[in-house]
Amino acid sequence: MYSLNDHDFPKKAAVLIDGGYYRELIKSLSIESIDLIKFSDVISQPAYRLRTFFFDGLVQDNQSFHDLLRLFDRFEVILGDVVERTFKCSKCGITNHRYAQKRVDVSLAVKMVHLASTNQVDKIILIAGDQDFLPAIETAKHEGPIIKLLYKEGRISDNLKKAVDERQEFTRQFLDEDNIEYQLTESQQQKETSDIKKLDPKSEIVTPEKDFIDLTESIEKIFKEHNEPRISLAILGEKLNKQLPDWKENSPSKKLGETLKKYPNLVDVSKIDKVYYVQLKRPEKFSISLKPLENLIKEIIEDYYKNNDKNLSIQVLGNLLKKKNSTWKSDYNVKQLSNIVQIQKIVLNKPNNSN
Repeated sequence: MYSLNDHDFPKKAAVLIDGGYYRELIKSLSIESIDLIKFSDVISQPAYRLRTFFFDGLVQDNQSFHDLLRLFDRFEVILGDVVERTFKCSKCGITNHRYAQKRVDVSLAVKMVHLASTNQVDKIILIAGDQDFLPAIETAKHEGPIIKLLYKEGRISDNLKKAVDERQEFTRQFLDEDNIEYQLTESQQQKETSDIKKLDPKSEIVTPEKDFIDLTESIEKIFKEHNEPRISLAILGEKLNKQLPDWKENSPSKKLGETLKKYPNLVDVSKIDKVYYVQLKRPEKFSISLKPLENLIKEIIEDYYKNNDKNLSIQVLGNLLKKKNSTWKSDYNVKQLSNIVQIQKIVLNKPNNSN
């Protein structure tokens, strides 16, 4: 085992994910899916991610998701049984049925102890919330590895938080700051962009004053840091709240969409596949050439469907793109693959062959 005094400690990490808890986490944030490869690599830093283990129940509805995970580099899916449990509501008396994982927790605990006791890794990242993992955590810590917990407040045992060495709360801010791609649920997208739908195109134009200058400078700074020609309205709002916390107090509207509409010389707002994006009117500062990347993506999609019948997901596309060119993001000055796919209207589904 490596010593804590080593300058490059920890060197190797493993990520252990309880599938049921993972679904609770993303559901609590109204997220449909995230880039699990990037997510696993980020939470493992500064160590090298040896492998991600995804523990889940064997449910037919999850089979395609499990198949997708098996395509990812250094991912292993470990399935347990699922049992149907019946419970009766104490208030209404109605009997309900639900499925629960069986032996999944045991498999995860055994894997954690095995990784620690065999010195395969010196850091273990746990994504789980059940305090039944406490004995396994204590045993693994005794073997030397750092145990880090990823959790959501309100959905975690306090004893579990106290038992681990490091903690990281799972939030959208965390995902955004580390440029981890995620897809919101359709209902959440509609909720966050409802302000745009209510915009009045005939609303009066605001004259440039100090408040306008502050807002302009903040938005331009966000675009420069993001280094892409377009930013989703939701992400721009989150970053603006950090950059200029009091912008709503000095703004003609408390809603960002309505405020931006009153500055037509500053930005354009457009809707692309149910998501609203904001683009500066001075694109020369942030212009990028998307055509070469678009051609590369289309070439990968064409090659994929030569050997596969299943529709291509954005996660698999990102994995294939990384294999084709590991530095594609820096080469093309791009951070979010989903943005490029939406902006360039690239079709991921298998084309219909008409003879």
